[in-house]
Amino acid sequence: MNTATQTRTGQTRQNRRNKTLTLLPKKGNSFSKEWVMDASDDLQVYKRAFKLAMDSFEASKQFPAEEKYALTDRLRRSSRTVCVLITEAFSKRSFPEAFTEKLFQADAENSETQVWLAFAFRCGYLTEEGWKVLNEGSRSVGKMLHHLIDEVGTGWPSR
Repeated sequence: MNTATQTRTGQTRQNRRNKTLTLLPKKGNSFSKEWVMDASDDLQVYKRAFKLAMDSFEASKQFPAEEKYALTDRLRRSSRTVCVLITEAFSKRSFPEAFTEKLFQADAENSETQVWLAFAFRCGYLTEEGWKVLNEGSRSVGKMLHHLIDEVGTGWPSR
């Protein structure tokens, strides 16, 4: 088992998979990609959820102005919340019940994203092809979330 160390000089620590993570900026107080990234970014489900959120954002740019505070906002919010909840779950990975609770919440938000995508398609704001791609991405995220939830009982690594 690897030990985790943290300093204020931009030193690194290693997680259980021996991947080095930079904890703080290397140059002064400026923000850097290394400083912002968390280990949850290594999770494939996070990467897919983030891609889905960005793809949903790009697609929603074409929605009509009258949907700004309804469909557009809700689609963007629900798809982004999936990423947030995955990150929160990862930070609680030492506590299986809290970990799975956050993953269940992420799955619920992902399901909400699917509903908003269906509304966008039915209202004619998404093409059938565009809806299929986004919906399949969301279904894939859901499957991965369920797989992670199932893994908790089989020894998910904690900190």
